[in-house]
Amino acid sequence: MLSLGVFSGFFISIEYFVGVNQDFNFRVMKLLYISCFLLLGFIADCQKIVRGVVINGANKQVVSKVKIFFTGTSIGTTTNEQGEFSVKIPFGRHILVASSPEFETFGQFINSDETLDSFVIQLKTKPQQSGRDADVYEEDGWQKWGDFFLDNFLGSEINSKCRIKNSKVLKFRLSTKTGNLFAYADEPLIIENKILGYTILYKLETFVCDFKTRLIDYNGYSLFQPLSGTTSQQNEWEKRRGEVYFGSLMHFMRSVYRNQIQEEGFDVRPLKKIRSVSYQVVPSNSENMHLAKDNDSTGTANSDSDIRDQILNPDYYKDVIGNALPGDSIAYAIDKARAGLYFNDFLMVIYRSESSENEQNSGDIVSQITLINKRPLEIEADGSFYNYRDLMILGGWTGSTKIHRLLPFDYSPSKIK
Repeated sequence: MLSLGVFSGFFISIEYFVGVNQDFNFRVMKLLYISCFLLLGFIADCQKIVRGVVINGANKQVVSKVKIFFTGTSIGTTTNEQGEFSVKIPFGRHILVASSPEFETFGQFINSDETLDSFVIQLKTKPQQSGRDADVYEEDGWQKWGDFFLDNFLGSEINSKCRIKNSKVLKFRLSTKTGNLFAYADEPLIIENKILGYTILYKLETFVCDFKTRLIDYNGYSLFQPLSGTTSQQNEWEKRRGEVYFGSLMHFMRSVYRNQIQEEGFDVRPLKKIRSVSYQVVPSNSENMHLAKDNDSTGTANSDSDIRDQILNPDYYKDVIGNALPGDSIAYAIDKARAGLYFNDFLMVIYRSESSENEQNSGDIVSQITLINKRPLEIEADGSFYNYRDLMILGGWTGSTKIHRLLPFDYSPSKIK
């Protein structure tokens, strides 16, 4: 399964859909990092409040009952009858979202360094849907595509403990031109996750499945709301959250930010993919590239098409894995609040289970990542990151993009591992 990463809650995933063989040969890449700042100790003291009002951009009237939240967190509120709101700004840079069924979703970056006492959000009215547009949705779409959507959005191998409570708002359309499957939802999905103890409001912006390339692209804005439960339930949820967190992409990004990847249990190694068969491009109307099998090695990949081919045709490449990288070799400080992550080729990232030392075992989480656009990621202290579409993920972390395994970025494990 392949996927683009998750950033500050606007979750993006491009991946092989469930059912495709996921037995990849794990490969690595190279990172650059210079020590960042141990800021988490005083982040809570640095939190500020953004105050503002939401208005209808067309008639300038105030809008009440609008959901205001920082995407990917549990921090949010609702506008009052005067359209007013106030909400704490998490440390760093985050996307402030305003969501209401009658309007287009509003999203804007907010920095905790800013002073925002009179922030005005103007919402745009959704365009009216024509009768012709309404007809393109499949009447029996949920019956045909519901299980497929759940497997690839919520995650496979889940049960009734994670469900979409308002699944009827989902609509599906199969393009007669491209054969791609699209999913839409005019209202936020209400996802009850009794596995980790959250209700998630998820404003789905895009869900597209390309059956030809076996890739899925979905994204949206999310607000986490902790579920109420008994002390026993709360303890069980906290235990499961810790199990999901340690070794996750969020855990790794926080470790990179703090320059503590080895201390946190990550083994990071550079990886190059060496072509073991040469290219023979066959003229075709398809975007897919065909290869002629032979034994000639033609070197490493250096273009987007090469990276795409490496992922879709892993058997045509062999991996060359380097020595473990220290934390101060994989990133650099951008400013007082952000770290940059940059590397060439691929990285193999192994999270060692407690029972393993030097040798990989079945309890280890093995993932590989690459920067498909060859530009740095910008990492926040809470593990969220930007230029998110630049990061492609293979292996163990692909499952972490599924909704039933997501944690809010303001989550902190109850105890140090």
